[in-house]
Amino acid sequence: MPPETPTALGGALAHPVRPGATTYAAVDLNPSGGGGSVAAEINILADPSHMPNADGVSLPLATTGTVAKPRVGLYHFTARDSFDTL
Repeated sequence: MPPETPTALGGALAHPVRPGATTYAAVDLNPSGGGGSVAAEINILADPSHMPNADGVSLPLATTGTVAKPRVGLYHFTARDSFDTL
């Protein structure tokens, strides 16, 4: 199955992060609560044109859930600010 691509990205497609810095993006995998593909993990991939030395990471979800028209909140420097943009 091809990966789901978030729609309605809230921030710029390129978000600068200094080496050693932390930034946050809130992700709602199923904002409408509708049916969709079932997922057990989320994959975070760095754009090699902006971050050629960055690694991708796969993170297990706390519980398996459906993915339908996922949304990504704006990138911020606190988790709370990211959630507030959803």
